[in-house]
Amino acid sequence: MESVLSVYNLLKQKDEKKNLLEYQKMIANKENITLIKQNLSEIIELEEKQARYFAAGFMFYYYSNQLIQNKELEYNQTFLQHCQELCNSLKILSLNYNQENLDSFKQAFDKYCKGFVSWKEHDMFEMVQDLTKIYWELEMQIYSQKKMGKELSPEVSKIIKQKQQTVLEKIKKFGGKKGIEYFSNYTPVIFNQDSMNNIQNQIKENFDKAFWDLFEKNIEEKKYDQLLKAMIEIKLNLKSLVPNRADFHQQLDENMDIEFLKEMLQNDAVDGSYIYNMICYIVQKIKSLEAPADNQDTEKWKKSIDQLFTQRSPHHQILAKFFKKVYQKLEKITKEVKMVKNSKLFEAIKNNKPPSNNTKII
Repeated sequence: MESVLSVYNLLKQKDEKKNLLEYQKMIANKENITLIKQNLSEIIELEEKQARYFAAGFMFYYYSNQLIQNKELEYNQTFLQHCQELCNSLKILSLNYNQENLDSFKQAFDKYCKGFVSWKEHDMFEMVQDLTKIYWELEMQIYSQKKMGKELSPEVSKIIKQKQQTVLEKIKKFGGKKGIEYFSNYTPVIFNQDSMNNIQNQIKENFDKAFWDLFEKNIEEKKYDQLLKAMIEIKLNLKSLVPNRADFHQQLDENMDIEFLKEMLQNDAVDGSYIYNMICYIVQKIKSLEAPADNQDTEKWKKSIDQLFTQRSPHHQILAKFFKKVYQKLEKITKEVKMVKNSKLFEAIKNNKPPSNNTKII
């Protein structure tokens, strides 16, 4: 009787003041586990591992809202029912130690032990499923870029591979041999074209976010390789839009001197004024090349940049947002120029002959 009462007094939440972390530390304490094992061994066979499982039942009973995410799932409801029966049967036995209550406690304990093993397998399987999906979503990011004829930058590729390795380690840790078997046998299935399009859109969004998060982080940490590469790409893109304008190219070379910028960055000599002037120059060039219908959007964009400088936002945040928009603008301009060059009207003008009556002007 006293041994049962001591275990119940140890595990019960009599004042409800312990938070989950405190309770976890309490039941993880080796002396407390030994106490549980020794006192309950008088009425049930209990090894140290089972004593830990036993204590965990009380923790799940008291802190189910924090420990069980999907309580509506049947296997979670069944497991929590076993936890409740275990806790209540021990409470009744501690208050009135007789054969009937002892038998009820033993039955509740047996049901709980079997339920705990079953619940752990269900919970492990759910976790392994989620982790496996995460791994393949990362893999699809790589596949999608290759399908579009693009290569991931070494930095982004490294981040994805590191995340995949972390996922595999978690699968091994939580799923063991069964988890690895499930992962090895899992094959991602795309059911229809809509699903493929949705996944590709999601992958593109995830890829873009990873790229620009890294872009921003590198500037914050004064790692400027990605920034300089972006400047080179933007300048080349601007030149390609007007390939025969030598004066335009010369202006770009003078105002977007990459070597000079690199030297300034290395000497930490780039200030807010320089950044703002460079941004204004690039915006002005984009505005001069885009369709007049897009000028209003560009002016709105410029005002948003001005606001960021007025608010004294960190330069790494401003630059990440700015360059992301620059790439979007240049991509749009490039597509429109390509469309015009592929039109019949452009072909006729290039060959110095009037378009046919069937030619549509676009």
